[in-house]
Amino acid sequence: MTKQKKVTKNKNYMGPETRMARDITLVQIIICVIAVVGMILATIFLNPEIMAKRLFTEMTYDYYENYYYERFLDGRNPSEEIFKDYVESGFPVVTLRQLLTFDNARNGDRAENFYYCDKKISTATIRPVAPFGKKDYELTEQLDCKFK
Repeated sequence: MTKQKKVTKNKNYMGPETRMARDITLVQIIICVIAVVGMILATIFLNPEIMAKRLFTEMTYDYYENYYYERFLDGRNPSEEIFKDYVESGFPVVTLRQLLTFDNARNGDRAENFYYCDKKISTATIRPVAPFGKKDYELTEQLDCKFK
């Protein structure tokens, strides 16, 4: 007599239909995740209100760090003595109009992002903080826009 081998099914075995269904489900999940991430990014980067606030902040940083700071120091070394009058109240208020037109209208191409904003009322106040380096300051912004 010959011995018959007992055939056992592998519990982890998936037939071709099961594998195809799993792969289709996985692709659908990936597409949904990409769509949700795309919608979130579109909301952040294409929303005119969010974009205006982000650009206003960027322009204010650029104004102080790359334009005003050097002109204010005028070759002097930064010290508490130079900045003491501005620590509490800050430097003179900067308007959106100034940010768009300073340094030969460096930010002039960004004006279209502020179509719904009041360029005279939208302001930024820059307060220097110790140790009074180029990036040592506090920023208070007030962007006045009427988005639809």
